[in-house]
Amino acid sequence: MLPRLLLLLICLVALCPVLSAQTTGYRMEKIVSRKMTIDENSIIYDKETGRKLPFDEMVSLLNQPPRIYTLVTEIDETGKPAFYVLRKRTKEELEAGHPFLANDHKKPEIGQPVLPFVMQGADGKTYRSDKLKGKYVLLSFWNKLENPYLGVNQTEEINALLDKAKEKKVKLVSLGTSLATQEECLKAMKEMNLGFVPIPESTGFKNRYGMFRTPSYLLIGPEGTLLAIVERESVLVLEEYLKK
Repeated sequence: MLPRLLLLLICLVALCPVLSAQTTGYRMEKIVSRKMTIDENSIIYDKETGRKLPFDEMVSLLNQPPRIYTLVTEIDETGKPAFYVLRKRTKEELEAGHPFLANDHKKPEIGQPVLPFVMQGADGKTYRSDKLKGKYVLLSFWNKLENPYLGVNQTEEINALLDKAKEKKVKLVSLGTSLATQEECLKAMKEMNLGFVPIPESTGFKNRYGMFRTPSYLLIGPEGTLLAIVERESVLVLEEYLKK
């Protein structure tokens, strides 16, 4: 039976892609979270030196009082962990008692190319950013595809934006990342006019693009550059960027 503290660690890891060990005195053979396992085969780097770290050394540093280290997950173009980076926590993080995701995962900059993606839609299709050039792409970021995380007014606004795109005769592809499973995505697609193709179990993209507010939106232009970020406003403000 696993020690209670280690069980707590696993639960915390399942909720957050940035991992910080809270255990002392245990030699862990692997750290497990939903859709992710960190073990001796994982690629782990020391941020300060760039040196590749063995798993045991990483665990030792994470356990080292007063727990000044945290482990950051770097996400690849498919939204999955590519490698991990061990870094020291900032003074602010130590005072708060937890790491700040925005320190490690920055939002893309307006006017700059957006990091590429390969998304597997709940509709069975694969959406690759390089194949979507020439079209506008609306990326939205959600938790669950149900109330209170997703409201009717939000789906209505997304669909209204899609209608505006049709009126202007521009192609707009709408994709939404979320925590929802494939089954939950299919259920939402059947019961709601979502306005986007849901990407099941794809919250790794929140890290990749630094989009931690939910919902939030990125509008990517036909050339693959970022046109706008929407976090607090209605998605309808993006209509002005849709040009033939």
